[in-house]
Amino acid sequence: GEGKWSDIMSNEALVDTIPEAAELLHIHKNTLYDLVKRGEVPSIRLGTRRVVIPKKALHRILEAHE
Repeated sequence: GEGKWSDIMSNEALVDTIPEAAELLHIHKNTLYDLVKRGEVPSIRLGTRRVVIPKKALHRILEAHE
């Protein structure tokens, strides 16, 4: 719903870390790491270790499950 979208957009950043995104999606961070690894959730790798999820991708995921 609108509440979830406003939660996502309240942060000025255009991306969330996996733990942040997992919290918004109400799933365990390890589940989200697995979804990213399988290519089921769009992600951006920054350097060798940091992976972030674009907020627009989170919005699409939330809308698809309303």
